[in-house]
Amino acid sequence: MDRYVLVVSFNQEEDKCAKALEAAKQIYDKLGNISCCNSTRRVSLFPACSLSGGPASQRWYFAVQACHGTSQFCSAEWEELGSCQKNDDQEESPNNMDACLRTLDDQEEKTDQPGPRQTELYEEAAEGLHLLSDRLPHPGKALLDVIFLGVAEEAPNLKDFLPVIGSLKHMQAWHSAKITIVTEHQAGWQKPASNLSASIVDTSGIMTCIDERELWRGGVI
Repeated sequence: MDRYVLVVSFNQEEDKCAKALEAAKQIYDKLGNISCCNSTRRVSLFPACSLSGGPASQRWYFAVQACHGTSQFCSAEWEELGSCQKNDDQEESPNNMDACLRTLDDQEEKTDQPGPRQTELYEEAAEGLHLLSDRLPHPGKALLDVIFLGVAEEAPNLKDFLPVIGSLKHMQAWHSAKITIVTEHQAGWQKPASNLSASIVDTSGIMTCIDERELWRGGVI
């Protein structure tokens, strides 16, 4: 099965934003290395078959949703990783991670403009997550991992955060999303973890959140 990885980050403290973005970049780089290795190997040990009936190598896709202060970014599409060859004749478009960093920087520079309310940011974020969910393959055709970076000491106010919780639960219900909250402050993130049936991992274990050898998720009736 192809793998889809979504990194989510919501932070109100400016000093925590850089830390979260650095962690997201580490995840992106790791997935890129994994997918490049898969491309070099061409076919996995248990390859899926293409529509033509031939074996196909596993593909990896990445998207990011980041809300830092009053700045926000959500990937418009899932980016396919592992393209190790560059075409010199075409201008290289920014990847999802670079686009996120640039967008957040541009929004932060416009400090003279009043930012949206927190509830509006969460509603906008939930809409972006629903659009990403709509662009996923049909249920059962891929594995979806959601890595939630909780660098703040406390999770967002649950009442205001409900739209985002709802969009992530939708991914769980329809696409069997595996949600992992990465944080050093487990006590402050217990409520959203409970609502999302998510596991909590310390920041030191961020690179163990995704098992690249996982081939199947769900039950057999």
